[in-house]
Amino acid sequence: DSIATRLRNVPLTLSLVYEKIIDDVPQSRREDMWRILLFMLTSFRPLSLIELKAALCIHIGIPEWHDFIGDVKQLCGSLVRITHGRVRFVHQSAQDFFETYAYRTSVEQLSGSLWDLEQAEVQITKVCLKHTLVI
Repeated sequence: DSIATRLRNVPLTLSLVYEKIIDDVPQSRREDMWRILLFMLTSFRPLSLIELKAALCIHIGIPEWHDFIGDVKQLCGSLVRITHGRVRFVHQSAQDFFETYAYRTSVEQLSGSLWDLEQAEVQITKVCLKHTLVI
């Protein structure tokens, strides 16, 4: 009975799997998860952990994000992979899902994130320009 009950609750599509992963992130940390994912979605290429961390720190207005790698792994672990210092979506299907999800989902449904995908594109552009002007 226990196994049968668990099997009935297993998501049957990739979309449902990705939605389940989102639902499992604590509400108090979802905004950070969305910040990470939206910056990944709107970047032209896979970002290095250093670039992603710097961009998010500039965006949020903090000097340092302590244990950034730990947070990426905890908040986005099964959605992303970190290889050779770069963070990428675990699979193209995950990136496709989040692009579609972010465009069709209201800001409120993005767990209080301050911007949707279109606004994230503006934000990453601002961060890149600000960073470039500082160098």
